[in-house]
Amino acid sequence: MASVQAYEWTDMVSLFVLEDESGTGGLQEFLGRMLLRSAEWFRASGVSVFLFDEVSGGYLLAGQVGPNSHIPEGTVLRSGEGFAGQAIASGQPVILQGDTTGKSISSSMVIPLVGRRGPTNVQGCIGVLNLSRSAAEDGFREADLALAHTMGQHISLAVANAATMSQSRYMGEMLRVLLANVGFAVLSFDADRIITHFNPEAVVLLGAMITPNGCFDQLLDEIAPDVAMILTEAADLCDSEGRARRRHTIRNRIWNVTASRLPSGGTTIALQDVTELESAQREYERLKRLAEVGQMTATIAHEIRNPLTGVQSAAKLIQESPELSDEFAQIIETEAKKLSQLCDEFLEFARPLKLEKEPTDIGEMLSHVVKTLEAQFAEAEVTLACKVPESPAVHTLDRRRFEQVLRNLMLNALQATKPGGRVDVGAQIGHLWVQDTGCGMDEDTVARLFSPFFTTKARGTGLGLSMVRKVLDAHEAHIEVYSKPGQGTRFEIRINEEIAR
Repeated sequence: MASVQAYEWTDMVSLFVLEDESGTGGLQEFLGRMLLRSAEWFRASGVSVFLFDEVSGGYLLAGQVGPNSHIPEGTVLRSGEGFAGQAIASGQPVILQGDTTGKSISSSMVIPLVGRRGPTNVQGCIGVLNLSRSAAEDGFREADLALAHTMGQHISLAVANAATMSQSRYMGEMLRVLLANVGFAVLSFDADRIITHFNPEAVVLLGAMITPNGCFDQLLDEIAPDVAMILTEAADLCDSEGRARRRHTIRNRIWNVTASRLPSGGTTIALQDVTELESAQREYERLKRLAEVGQMTATIAHEIRNPLTGVQSAAKLIQESPELSDEFAQIIETEAKKLSQLCDEFLEFARPLKLEKEPTDIGEMLSHVVKTLEAQFAEAEVTLACKVPESPAVHTLDRRRFEQVLRNLMLNALQATKPGGRVDVGAQIGHLWVQDTGCGMDEDTVARLFSPFFTTKARGTGLGLSMVRKVLDAHEAHIEVYSKPGQGTRFEIRINEEIAR
């Protein structure tokens, strides 16, 4: 036994060599070496190893060697079940004397491999090593058991290291495959600005002059000036706290860039030519705008026809009955005011917004709008509740335009809510909301809600919510609608954090 133990301590360090002579390594190759050496150390005629599986919660056969090891593929061990399961549960190696399998063995030994396992790194049994001796050999003794307990600790650590390295290699290979197939250029350089990695798309976009261990600054001298400028900005502006994003339109090309500082002090840059995408987006917006113009033309004609009919009728009656001119002149004036109001709405929607931004406490702004509408809510017998933060929530925005947005949403909520209902409005940093207990809307209505000239009201041009979206888009703010028929509606406005002070 002494010779066996001496061999084990001399050769144990070899388990921590994670690559074989070919330099490829891998968990299965490591397990094969570990099984062969375990067979030598313990003069075992059969050795097998089972490793813990996170998915099934059992221990799956991972490898076996020796003439006395014929375990079927797919065999699973479970904690507490059988001799091996009891060793797993107790964490202590056990010896089984005699032939319990009908395979002419003198004894068997089960060695639980205890260590940290899984994503949570919890201490537990990571696997189990089974050894058996043939009938021609002496059975295992207590000295073997003591040695197995000590060796099991080293084997556990070696197995865990090999599994971690194998997983690391797998994730590295997956990352290389992903980077090789993404549709944008990715390159990285170290703290000395030496290029360390790049993907095939970087060669396509930057040219063949990009080489491993090349200098990033020399690369800038060789590539197109527009690309060089954006890469320089990305490298200079990126810091450890975030990402730099820049967009340039130079010589009719548009680039998107994302740069991230690496813990080692280097930088990774992702660069994408989005010229065609931007061109398609502009064309889509142009066609969408033409469709809106066509719809606007039809709506204007329809909306103007009714007041004009009233004006025409009143003028004809004045001609027929001059004594009624005062009465019909009033009708003409009323219908003319309607036409003027319609023209104002259409022009307001059509012209570009010019924002006049200023630091604004959105809580105070919301409270002001609530006060201006309290009388209308009281007259309609609808409760209006307002919740604002105790401390100022200041954003840089066009206060008049934002008040217009809030007033529009609150009046819509009032019109959708029956007497006895309730409308809740509130504000906090970066967030505003208006919620009612009204009739609600189905999914189709919600999807079309901000389309120009779409309205669910008997009277109206359908431009109110379109203006809401237009104002919010100009502020780079976002609005979401949550509604179900009969369960009310909630509008939520998210303000871009970059305009928060």
